[in-house]
Amino acid sequence: MRKLVLPKIFVLFFVLVTTTVQLNAQIASKAAIAKELLKNRVATAGLGAPDIDQMKVSSETYSKLSGVTHVYFQQQIGGIPVHNAILGAHVTKNNQLLTFTSRFVPQAQSKTANPTPAITSEQAVLAAARQLGYVFSGKLAIKETKGGPEQAVVFGKSDLSLEDIPVKLMWQTLEDSSGIRLRLAWDLSIYEISALNWWSVRIDAQTGEMLDKINWVVHCGFGEAGEKCSHEAGTPHPGKNDIQLPEENWNWKKLNEQKFIGGASYRVFPPPMENPYEGPRQLITNPANAAASPFGWHDVNGVAGAEFTITRGNNVYAYTDTNNNNSPDINSSPNGGASLVFDYPLDLAQAPSTYRKASVTNLFYWNNFLHDFAYGYGFDELSGNFQQNNYGNGGAGNDYVNAEAQDGGG
Repeated sequence: MRKLVLPKIFVLFFVLVTTTVQLNAQIASKAAIAKELLKNRVATAGLGAPDIDQMKVSSETYSKLSGVTHVYFQQQIGGIPVHNAILGAHVTKNNQLLTFTSRFVPQAQSKTANPTPAITSEQAVLAAARQLGYVFSGKLAIKETKGGPEQAVVFGKSDLSLEDIPVKLMWQTLEDSSGIRLRLAWDLSIYEISALNWWSVRIDAQTGEMLDKINWVVHCGFGEAGEKCSHEAGTPHPGKNDIQLPEENWNWKKLNEQKFIGGASYRVFPPPMENPYEGPRQLITNPANAAASPFGWHDVNGVAGAEFTITRGNNVYAYTDTNNNNSPDINSSPNGGASLVFDYPLDLAQAPSTYRKASVTNLFYWNNFLHDFAYGYGFDELSGNFQQNNYGNGGAGNDYVNAEAQDGGG
């Protein structure tokens, strides 16, 4: 199951469109075909045979919408991945290379140095904790040893992290006046106890210096009336060879052309509103998209009729977590009754405790909306979307979102 904490609604969409999954077993893999097709094209990106020979498939998905198979390769040197170096090959049903996008480092082998780490994976975690300013017992226990060229290991979370701490070797790209070079680093992640930050970091495997860090938590604030959402943490920008979809292709209004079902009503701030400053709430009726959520938003068994009358269903389980234990508070999901009407008062001048039902309803609606919206652009069951029951459409199920409103973690 996946978790979303209010107000990080837009984190969900980023996470969704970057999810990697295995291709459904019923569809033959096109990775080998893609690799052969690439050999005649990669020279235009400054890549050579060694780059192609060493790369490894990281994910492969098939789009029913376009008939295109999307194969993504991870650049590797000596079996160790290069951070964020991904090549995407997009193959048609007729086995033609539609296009490819590359973030590979050209002539990467010649840009490496010191292929053997001087510090251990445990020392790397301690160095990361120190440079991030965390105070903890310093006690780490190995939970799993995966080995391999990456020397991958998983440490228990101890009193340092909310999640276990995976560590592995990785090449980190650095650039200065002399050009691009690659440093061997320990790649690890620490989800701090406060839950305010989840750091993905690269620690120099020779010196223990932090070379790079990325916050997987996006803090979104709406500022004053009339301002748009601003983010403290940035999102990766597309590579120079990436395809840019025209903005009109992502017009949310296209959903209006499709059939809606559900028999439920929700008073929310609907799209394209980003925050309460942009307009009043509206009572939205029957918002579930028939293609994406064929049994509505409160179903889990694939038979007509809602299994839940609270803000829970096949795609999302929304509730409050005011005590920050990552579990639902008692009676924290509003109940719309047999008619599934979720219409609750909201006065933002009052304490948040007075409008929890309205908050959870809005969160439930937006998570489901994003699910249905993305489905229309190919983010379906085969492509790894979030559903408890995939209704026989392939892919892996049991990965609905836990969406937490008014989270006590801050």
